[in-house]
Amino acid sequence: MFNCYNSPLSDTGAIEKLKLEGFGVSNVGETSANIFVLCSEKTNGLMAFSELPLNGIGALLGADNVRASIREGKEHLFIVDSLKPNTRYYYQVYCKELGAVTSGNQSFVTTSNDFLDRINGLRSIWILGGIGSNFEPIGMIDVFDPVENRWFENVSQIPTPRAFAQIVYHKGYIFVIGGATKVGSSWLQSRIVERLDTARNEWKRMADMPIDLQGGIGVSNGEEVYLISGSTTMDMTTGTILNTVFRFNPSLGSAGQWIQYTSNNAIFPRLDMGGCIMNGSLFYSGGRLYSDGNSYATTDVYLPSANSTTTLVEASINQARHGVATVCYNPKNTDPYPNDSQGFLVVGGSTASNFNQPVTAITPSSSYDYYRTGISSNIFQAGPVLPVSVYYPSIEISYQNRRAYVMGGSTSINIPTDNIYSIDLANPIGGPWRLESIKMPRPRFSHKAVILSR
Repeated sequence: MFNCYNSPLSDTGAIEKLKLEGFGVSNVGETSANIFVLCSEKTNGLMAFSELPLNGIGALLGADNVRASIREGKEHLFIVDSLKPNTRYYYQVYCKELGAVTSGNQSFVTTSNDFLDRINGLRSIWILGGIGSNFEPIGMIDVFDPVENRWFENVSQIPTPRAFAQIVYHKGYIFVIGGATKVGSSWLQSRIVERLDTARNEWKRMADMPIDLQGGIGVSNGEEVYLISGSTTMDMTTGTILNTVFRFNPSLGSAGQWIQYTSNNAIFPRLDMGGCIMNGSLFYSGGRLYSDGNSYATTDVYLPSANSTTTLVEASINQARHGVATVCYNPKNTDPYPNDSQGFLVVGGSTASNFNQPVTAITPSSSYDYYRTGISSNIFQAGPVLPVSVYYPSIEISYQNRRAYVMGGSTSINIPTDNIYSIDLANPIGGPWRLESIKMPRPRFSHKAVILSR
């Protein structure tokens, strides 16, 4: 006599009705994932997974791991852990047994533990610092991927939130240098230097600047970071530096080393100029003069290698203003559009005179100026005006999209916007400007935009 109790043969009808109705994966992380199985009848569930493709009964024999449900049911959930980041795993699920209608297979990829990969950081635009709608400095860093038209919000926070800071990307790190902090209702100039490791999302306090500085220009050149212009106090009439250059080498010592020296030629003694570097030449324009608070339109170029400005009298922008957004368009051979002309873009700002920082009155501008470099003509061309007048926005380039993005700024005194406008750099003076459908996660002005590919 054979005892068929609990044998599969004892319930042939149930087996014939049994099938896999659904399965899938959820909550995929760096080292774990959840795999669910839905059977048509109450039964045991099985799941096998491996880094190698699975097929048939071999899945149970050759899989790295096999999971079985502890009780019968229609729904089964398997929590898989101890996985490798950024790795494809193959899995096969079963409702009691292997069969065409009772099993299925699929794969998933664990997320990367690389901070940059998770936020598409190498192609994205990073927004740092500035002043928010509550008139407080913003510590939260937001990252915009223009390819996917997507924001990664609050990916990190500046340990010491600041506005009017010199913010520079340099060799894998973002440096937030100086600027202005706020204590109670008072704004205070700063010499603090904090460094973000963009791969690890880790902050480090670096050596302080020799003196406080806010509203200046910072650029990366070679092995060092250079700063010019700005003010050492919140009262620009008493603190604007004259012909002074700050040079910072982050690799010297444990916290970097600062050197302060005088330029061989005069550098505009202004606050809130716009500037960027291209081919070793630091272009700067606009700003307001320390002695009268008036906006200016003149432009110059400082050469860090020679510690001097150029002998050429550079063209002026078409409207005197301060708090402009500036960017250098500098395509590389590896970019999608390597043959585009290099250029210096100047957008927005305020034409009003003011001694204060933050300013107490603005007359926002919608002007846009474009200066093509590397040719004999020395002229700023007036491009299409922005659809809105805006003070102290930011601007950066998406080399993948071939567009320049103007973000935020203030449309009236201390009222920041979250709008984004972009222009096609295939014809940088043709336009038109396009209002993007997506907005910034938070309004801000006097902030900076940086990318990690330049």
